[in-house]
Amino acid sequence: MAAVPMARILLVEDDVLMLSVLSLSLRRAGHTVLTASSVQQARAVLAANQIDVLVSDLTLPDRDGDELAAACPVPAIAMSGLDGEDAAKRSARAGFARHLAKPFELEDLLEAVRKLTGAAPESSSTGGHS
Repeated sequence: MAAVPMARILLVEDDVLMLSVLSLSLRRAGHTVLTASSVQQARAVLAANQIDVLVSDLTLPDRDGDELAAACPVPAIAMSGLDGEDAAKRSARAGFARHLAKPFELEDLLEAVRKLTGAAPESSSTGGHS
């Protein structure tokens, strides 16, 4: 049985601590993670790299993350301090496939990545063979 490849993720977040924690967590789950803290940096990363999924904060210092989703050719996940139906609709209109309201559980982000890419990260909680 062939292993499902891990996702190449572009993570865009201007909060340094949040960027660090999410990046480390996604890497520990087996994904390759590229990071940016602004729309300008994210566009540079997108121009130079192939990714499978974009995970972006909606409120960034130079522009709204909405612009990234609209211009990105891969599925995108929005992260936002805004919650509720209006925030989810805004994300959907911008082109995001999923909206995660902060704070969210890491498992919710991992599940969204799995659903959008088909990647199945290794589970550190299971050690046996079937």
